[in-house]
Amino acid sequence: PARASAADCCPPRGQCAHAPETCIGADLAQCSRGHERESRFLAENCPLSLPSETGHAMTESIVMPAAPSIPGLTFRSYRGPRDLPAMVSVANASCAADGIEVIRTVADMEKDYEGLFHCDPFRDIVLVEVLGELVGYARCWWWEEVSGALLLGQWGFVAPRWRRLGIGRAMVAWIESRQREIASAHGSKAEGLFQVLVTEHQVGLAAMLEKAGYQAARHFFRMVRPTLDAIPSLQLPDGLELRPPLAE
Repeated sequence: PARASAADCCPPRGQCAHAPETCIGADLAQCSRGHERESRFLAENCPLSLPSETGHAMTESIVMPAAPSIPGLTFRSYRGPRDLPAMVSVANASCAADGIEVIRTVADMEKDYEGLFHCDPFRDIVLVEVLGELVGYARCWWWEEVSGALLLGQWGFVAPRWRRLGIGRAMVAWIESRQREIASAHGSKAEGLFQVLVTEHQVGLAAMLEKAGYQAARHFFRMVRPTLDAIPSLQLPDGLELRPPLAE
């Protein structure tokens, strides 16, 4: 499959399985220039499969051919809500290291994981441990765009002290393999794209994806004002008006 990368905000809920760990489009950290850029990394024309919405992983342990040589390193499937506290800790530490002002709670993730859409957490999540300690995880999901293209989203986190050791590359390889199964089962002949959301602070992630063949597809910006004072009064174009909502 060809790959591409770009900044993208989350599609509306109900279209894809974005839990708080992925929906950061509205919670970006302010940068010194007064705006924040995020990028969506895409992989084009991937072979397409739909995950089972109710099935569970056949086995807990995951064999990872591309795993780096780290003593005590293991990969496994999601076990259920008991994994969420450690996942929250890894995700929060990862975002803090990347300058992303998003803080998750176990309650938030419990709520969102109860309603994942087009994502079977028992089949579509890989967790990484070193001597029993969770050091990273990645999750995938899918949705269709109006054009008919099948987007295969992925999101992952690696604890800061375990970065640049090959764990992220191994997770991406596993996620892409799982997404090819999803695309294949989907049975669609439409274009398939791997997608990753990346903020401008995630330099290491962007570099890793680009080495894997991803390219920037779109960029989004969040504009920030220092205060809400002195908002200029601008004339709207003809045919547009600004008013309170009507009761009906």
